[in-house]
Amino acid sequence: MDNTSETPRDWGVIAVTTTVLGTADRQVAEEMAADVENLTVISRVPGGQWQPVSSADGPTRCVFLVEAEMQVGTLTDYSKHWEAAHYSGGHVSPYVCTWGGAAFTVGVEHLGTSEDSWMRYRLSVGDDTVFVTLDGRA
Repeated sequence: MDNTSETPRDWGVIAVTTTVLGTADRQVAEEMAADVENLTVISRVPGGQWQPVSSADGPTRCVFLVEAEMQVGTLTDYSKHWEAAHYSGGHVSPYVCTWGGAAFTVGVEHLGTSEDSWMRYRLSVGDDTVFVTLDGRA
């Protein structure tokens, strides 16, 4: 490997932290997160679990594993992989991680099955929610 200064290349440092920087309110948290790329605003009820909060810029982006390969996307992207894994027998990690290193379990709630075997699910992480309908006959 050539590490000389004459070889053009991009350099960088990945910084991962699991430290929670407490703030007084949501506005302050959003302003702090906006100052540094890939920070995620989180919240919790007192004594509860920390959960990511969607920003005005859109849903939280996260990383997750599909068949042991890292994917990047929103909960909607995750749900598409989750649905495909249902039909193919594949595997999608039950966790998503923010770029800041915080991991969250994806909540999966079965909402019922219709008479013609369509199964409805709610997938959620923090205040991000998507709905998936699966063909129960497949």
